[in-house]
Amino acid sequence: MRNGCFLLDMEDGEIRFKTYAFIGDGPISTDLILNMFFIPIKMIEYYSDGILSVIFGFSTPKEAFNAIP
Repeated sequence: MRNGCFLLDMEDGEIRFKTYAFIGDGPISTDLILNMFFIPIKMIEYYSDGILSVIFGFSTPKEAFNAIP
C-alpha cells in the first residue's frame, strides 16, 4: 500500500483509507495536494473487489489478498 492504511470502524463497519503527506521543508506543490486525494481513491479502487469478497463471504481474507494482481 502506498502512503497509508485501511481502517475499519468496528462500531458501524465503515472502512476508510488513512493517508499522509511528507511535506518537509519545501513548498506545498499541486502534485502533493493531488496525491493526497488520488492515492486514497486509487487504493480503494485497487482493493475494493477483495474487500467486498470478504465482506460478503465469497472468500477468506487470505484468499482475497492472494488474488490481488
